[in-house]
Amino acid sequence: MKKTMIVSLVVMVLASGVYAREGAQLIVAKKDGQTFNVELLAVKHQLLVLKDSDSQLGLSVDIKDLESLQIKRRTNMLLGAGLGLVIGSVVGFAYGYHTIGGLGHMSDMNGAQKFNGSMNSIALGLAGAALGGLVAAATGEGGIFRPSERSQAEIEQILTRLRSEALYKAESY
Repeated sequence: MKKTMIVSLVVMVLASGVYAREGAQLIVAKKDGQTFNVELLAVKHQLLVLKDSDSQLGLSVDIKDLESLQIKRRTNMLLGAGLGLVIGSVVGFAYGYHTIGGLGHMSDMNGAQKFNGSMNSIALGLAGAALGGLVAAATGEGGIFRPSERSQAEIEQILTRLRSEALYKAESY
């Protein structure tokens, strides 16, 4: 009974995180000098509907009133590290297996050979995890978009991209 309650609680907590969706996180600088860390709620024509991350107040800004806009990417550092760990471990084991002569079965290996394969797997797995985490962290920031330096067609492309990353995707809300 106690185990069932614990498992149910864990499942509920994990399931609640699945539906907690957010819009893209932006850094918005207006032409009047104000800068905001915001969440993008929606894009309606050329108007950005935002929620200030600090004050939790809503605001809307015309794209023409912006000096710059930067999308803060959500880094998948743990995903990158996990993939790096798995890939590095497999490569390390394969390298260790190859260096011991590619024996037919694990049962044919002596203790030193198994240790060699395991150490290669661990060492390259950790190196892969570090590299995967660093790559994920380095690719986490988006570029800075300056509307005054863009043509109308480029602005429309950016607005389309922003619509796809907004919390509410529909134009009519």
